[in-house]
Amino acid sequence: MPNATQSIGMVEYGVSPILKTAGSLFLIIALMLVAYYLLKRYGHRIGVGAKFSKDAPQFKGRLSLGPKHQVAVIEFRGKTMLLGVTDHSINLLSCMDDESQSRSREKNAEAFQKAMDQADADSAAD
Repeated sequence: MPNATQSIGMVEYGVSPILKTAGSLFLIIALMLVAYYLLKRYGHRIGVGAKFSKDAPQFKGRLSLGPKHQVAVIEFRGKTMLLGVTDHSINLLSCMDDESQSRSREKNAEAFQKAMDQADADSAAD
């Protein structure tokens, strides 16, 4: 007659197959959760997620004005929007398209250059 532990299917010195299966399942779930966390946290750096989609809004920055009041800059479909954000509402404060941004940058660069030239002229006159 065979040994009783051999007829049941258990190994005399090891772990039962149910415990091996449960352990493997736990390990797979743990690896999946770690992978999910890493993709959620660092996925945008390797191009995974909506941050690199052209149609997805891109968050550029935020300034806190108080405990529940913020101003946020969002870029969406070629427009840069300044949003006022509170607990209960989101309001569009200003909107600029790429063309108007480049024009304002050029104007600012010209004004800055004029101010620098004026400062140089003033310092040379002294």
